[in-house]
Amino acid sequence: MPVSEEPLHGIQLWVNLRAEQKLVEPQYQEFKSQEVPKPSQSGVTVAVISGEAGSEVHRLTTDKLLK
Repeated sequence: MPVSEEPLHGIQLWVNLRAEQKLVEPQYQEFKSQEVPKPSQSGVTVAVISGEAGSEVHRLTTDKLLK
């Protein structure tokens, strides 16, 4: 992702499902910036939008189709 001084207003993640799952209802989740864990280490800060980084875990849920 290119470095920019502009704020990020949103991000969309698309997943390519198996053929038999292509027509399932899409899902949407919204999180405010303050709800996203942002751990820092050695001068580097990351925003955890899915999964975990160190001891920080994001509460994003995934559909059972992705597991």
